[in-house]
Amino acid sequence: MLLLLQNQSTGSSLDSEASHHKRRLMPMMYQMYESQYEDLRGTIYGPDSPDFHPAQASETLRRALSGMETKDQVVINTLLYHNNFQRQKILSAYEDMYGRKLIDDLEEETGGYFLEMVQALFKPAPQYDTMCLHRSISNRYADRSVAIEIACTRSARQLRVIRETYQNDYKKTVEKDIAVKVEGVVGRMLTLLLCKAREEDGKKVDDSLVESHAQLLINVSVAQSKLPLL
Repeated sequence: MLLLLQNQSTGSSLDSEASHHKRRLMPMMYQMYESQYEDLRGTIYGPDSPDFHPAQASETLRRALSGMETKDQVVINTLLYHNNFQRQKILSAYEDMYGRKLIDDLEEETGGYFLEMVQALFKPAPQYDTMCLHRSISNRYADRSVAIEIACTRSARQLRVIRETYQNDYKKTVEKDIAVKVEGVVGRMLTLLLCKAREEDGKKVDDSLVESHAQLLINVSVAQSKLPLL
């Protein structure tokens, strides 16, 4: 049993080193955007497959989109087998091979929520987060929890990329947009979380400080719940 655990640990370490090596080969935007915390990942993500062949994936998608009926399951399996960075490579390979854009073919052959899902999966991760953030803070009746989730779960490097992408895509800064569109304590909180510099590289989290702040928030929440309604 001990030998098995040691082998599993060694394998995990080698996988981690291989994953970091792959990330160093990515464009700078993706290097900056890759999560620094392995436990902060979504429930759907593709493997860092060493056998990644964008041409083969492109052929599979082309066959799935040709013919009388689109093979939706094949499209889903192909997209979810690859991570976001690999899907960008598939887009380029498909256009090189067939002289047409994969997104255009998907729009012709699919629709509805399925098309929206596919478009989201093909959007570069920084741009997708930026789009979700913009929608969350721009719509008066939107759920601000999306903006809060992005602010609380993205690293300092990821947030820097989001701020740069936001300014490039919407021609305004995140901070100014929040100031105009989000009022009160939520607006101030989002400004602090999204726009202020963080020093997190190499710094250990002060667990006792986290616990004390959490308890303070609990105490305030309990106190407010006991106030009489006007």
